[in-house]
Amino acid sequence: MEKLKVDLSGKVVIITGASSGIGKELANYISSYNPKRLILPVRNRTKSQATLEYIKEKNGFTNAELWDMDLADLTSVRSFAKKVVEEVDQVHVLINNAGVVLYDLSYTKNGLETHFQVNYLGHFLLTTSLLDTLKKSGTDTFPARVINVSSFESLNGVIDYNNIDGKKSSNALEMYRNSKLMNHMFSNELNKRLAGTNVVSLAMCPGFINTNIGEASGLAGMWRDLVFTLISATTETASHNVLKPSLLDVQQNAGKFFRDGELSNGNPLADDEELRIKFWEYSEHVLAEH
Repeated sequence: MEKLKVDLSGKVVIITGASSGIGKELANYISSYNPKRLILPVRNRTKSQATLEYIKEKNGFTNAELWDMDLADLTSVRSFAKKVVEEVDQVHVLINNAGVVLYDLSYTKNGLETHFQVNYLGHFLLTTSLLDTLKKSGTDTFPARVINVSSFESLNGVIDYNNIDGKKSSNALEMYRNSKLMNHMFSNELNKRLAGTNVVSLAMCPGFINTNIGEASGLAGMWRDLVFTLISATTETASHNVLKPSLLDVQQNAGKFFRDGELSNGNPLADDEELRIKFWEYSEHVLAEH
């Protein structure tokens, strides 16, 4: 994989969803730049231990840290962010990568639709909780950055306040698409609100990747795996697609949407400032109630 000319020594990096798939490869790729701290918030420490072993085997990096955080539990997200502020007080790169694709609707312990909370709201809470720390960490020469992993499926997303819980349509894929649009909207609005600071935000689709983000069983699962294997890119390629625009020329790339590592047009709803502001306020309202 191409080695980017970037210096991450002395930098603190947080990557969500690093136990498998793209996140695992992102952690490996970032670790090859020897950051001061690589913090991996994880739900399952046993499963995530494999990531630490993978990183060590690939490039000898031994300073990655597993911290407890479950995006499906807002109390857990708040606790993680509080610990970062109190014990580290530096964040130079925040990669909001974790996500789920479910084939049936489900709900978190907070009573929220799972795609909405895990893919979007948990990351909204994490990022906004760390904003002051990000602002203190960024400099003119190395702006702190929030990297929001979206999807090409966001192009088909909508914001329907009457169907945030998914019960109107009962379509899990629709909820996934909407959550990824929310990621993109949040990224754009965040970047606008960060104007004048040394923090930037950008969104991207890493490409069509075969990971275990979605689960299917039986014959459906066999066909899914076969099709995905034939047409998908590798996690190595996907991680490079995420990091290249995020680590190089990030000031010029801020507030934009990338697909397969290249500048692309996203869902035009993400460019609707009035809609973005309204949904930001809606998100704050939901968090205030949970």
